[in-house]
Amino acid sequence: MGYSYVVEHDTGRAPNPYFGVCTLCRCKFRKSLGKPRNIVELAKVDDWIVGTGGTNPRKSAGHGKLVYAMRVDEKLTREEYYADPRFAEKRVERNPRGGQRTAPRRY
Repeated sequence: MGYSYVVEHDTGRAPNPYFGVCTLCRCKFRKSLGKPRNIVELAKVDDWIVGTGGTNPRKSAGHGKLVYAMRVDEKLTREEYYADPRFAEKRVERNPRGGQRTAPRRY
């Protein structure tokens, strides 16, 4: 099965294509159980997910542009992801001034 969604803005955190693996851990989670399930919850191993750009070119790659396509090879809970040393470099770190260090945007 396949899923697609608009990557409205890109801060380098989600999707996170850096360090050899594309992850969606910090992307598209429901804020409450009353909301419909989303891509992160619905996708299963071997499904494909495609992200396309949003309409605001200052925040996104641009309307209709392909941002990424990925096949789901593994599905972890958020807790498993943060505990797994394979993803240590992907974690957002706080800098001394209180901001976040994130991976740079690359298209």
